[in-house]
This record gives sequence, structure tokens and C-alpha cells, in this order.
Amino acid sequence: MSKNTTIYQSSSSNTKILFSKGLNLFIKILNKLSPNETKAIKYRHNIEDCPYTTGEVPTWQEIGLCFMVSTERARQIYNKGIRKLKGRVRKKVEDKVTYKTVDD
Repeated sequence: MSKNTTIYQSSSSNTKILFSKGLNLFIKILNKLSPNETKAIKYRHNIEDCPYTTGEVPTWQEIGLCFMVSTERARQIYNKGIRKLKGRVRKKVEDKVTYKTVDD
């Protein structure tokens, strides 16, 4: 995705900046996954176009064709990437949360 690509238009420049920062952060996190997991997530959520996509949201069959794997294997690759992302986010939240005990 190039820097000149307009993804979201709003009358508020603050909204554009926040969306751009969020997208950049999301792409940085995605790049920490394996290349197949990254592509599967990008294809499934239309962040990147799959050459075999016929509709707005690609089917698992279309994503499987992009990887030259079965529909089920494409879904497994996607789910593995999502599990990794959830773990990373959970870990970051747990690192920032401090627990206090209340003595009676």
C-alpha cells in the first residue's frame, strides 16, 4: 500500500491522521507474522487484492487458489495468524495492566 493511497475520507483531518496511524500500526503487527499468515489476513479483509477474487469479500476457495492450497488449509493459515495476533494484543495489554490488592 502506498502512502498516497486514500483509504478513508472524512471532513476531519484528525480522523484521517488517527486512521492512518492505526493502519500503520496494524501493518507493522501483521508484518511480524509469517508471510502466508499476513497475506491470508490481508486477502480476507480486503487490505490487499487476491488475483482470484471475484467479489468484495473473497471466499476461502479464492484465497486457497492464491496460495495453491485447499480451502480448509487457507482457513487454517488465516486462523493461525489471528490466534497469534490475539496473543500479541493480550500480552501487550497484560504488560500494561497493574494489579492492586486490597487489604481488608
